[in-house]
Amino acid sequence: MLLDQLEKHYVNITCVQEMRWIGLGTIEKKDWIIFYSCDKKDHKLGTGFVIHKKVKHLITIFQSKFFQMCWLRIRGKILNYSIINSHAQTENKSDIETDAFHDGLRNLYDACLKYDVKLIIGDLNAQIGKEAIYYPTIGKEAFHQESN
Repeated sequence: MLLDQLEKHYVNITCVQEMRWIGLGTIEKKDWIIFYSCDKKDHKLGTGFVIHKKVKHLITIFQSKFFQMCWLRIRGKILNYSIINSHAQTENKSDIETDAFHDGLRNLYDACLKYDVKLIIGDLNAQIGKEAIYYPTIGKEAFHQESN
């Protein structure tokens, strides 16, 4: 279904979170290539990219940091693009796990080439709370009590 919708709307590159597959790899389906990075044992989290084959020649790097993030480098006309796709854990994780995620994200960002346009995309599990500062944007009916 996803591939059909991407085709219908002329989308060539898509970032996906919570793939919940096993391991690291590449799959070719129809006119698409799926690069993914997921947990080695469990069907949890996972990130990836869905790329149309007509732009495959522009992909120069796909690299997985660990199952919560991966990097795709795309050759552009003037500048190249580094897209980091990440999926942060929720706040109920330990400080050690949270720090490891942030350190991994920083290391992957630093690994991107200096003159690339860098994009960090993903499910960062941000929560907007009921603090008064957010009333003009979301009103008083936020789901969470506090922002993270």
